[in-house]
Amino acid sequence: MGNKQAALKMWDSMAAGFAQSAIPDANSSFTMKLIEQNGMCPSGSRVLDVGCGAGKYAIALAKAGAMVVATDFSEQMLAQAKQCAARYGINSITFSQDDWAQADIAEKKWHKAFEFVLCSMTPAVFDEATLQKAIDACGGWLLITKPCRRTNSVIDKLTELLGLDPSGGKADYHIQLAFSRLWDLGALPHLSYDGQIWNSGKPLEEAILYYTNRLESSGILTEAQQTTLRDYLTNIAVDGIVNEETHTTVTAIYCNLNQIQEELL
Repeated sequence: MGNKQAALKMWDSMAAGFAQSAIPDANSSFTMKLIEQNGMCPSGSRVLDVGCGAGKYAIALAKAGAMVVATDFSEQMLAQAKQCAARYGINSITFSQDDWAQADIAEKKWHKAFEFVLCSMTPAVFDEATLQKAIDACGGWLLITKPCRRTNSVIDKLTELLGLDPSGGKADYHIQLAFSRLWDLGALPHLSYDGQIWNSGKPLEEAILYYTNRLESSGILTEAQQTTLRDYLTNIAVDGIVNEETHTTVTAIYCNLNQIQEELL
């Protein structure tokens, strides 16, 4: 994951904003629609939400009767998630602060402990080891979503100006990796897609800190690069706000690991 401290600062800075989003349901959320359509999470299911963020999916699943363990490495994300769960009177979520790459699921007694493992738009699952950990925790449905084929009006230009390696294809690779691994296990993983456009804006100084941390999550910027970043964001700010637009194909890969042998017959 590169510079984890920069990544942590970035996610911590986004926690309050994430907490403002509504609790998703099958009408408003591509992910929740897939969960409902495929019966991934019946009432009473034990669920692991990897990279839970501000807890919106954990809360939605808990409201539907699931017993949820929600894990994230951002203290601020978890603080927002706990507050949100309390507002909804939800007490069936266990929150756990973990760096998924370092988490010992055997020590936590998470091995095959969950009927449903959700990894929604999280960078926590980014290589063979972190993917395998999600598989090892799963005793039923596994659902991974990633923002593939993503373009971002600000990040793409900054990447070009600063001479950095583009990162837009990382999520595509993660989906390919997951498909290959699940296929090798004998599963027949399903794929679903949802084209989305996201618009957001940040005050200039907040934007400078956010984009610095986001780009430094892959490697430290030089002083010259930091100056270029600041100058570019200052130039594109409108009334002190830096606006960005993201186009992406959210891609979901999912399968029931309990059905692997049945699917082979």
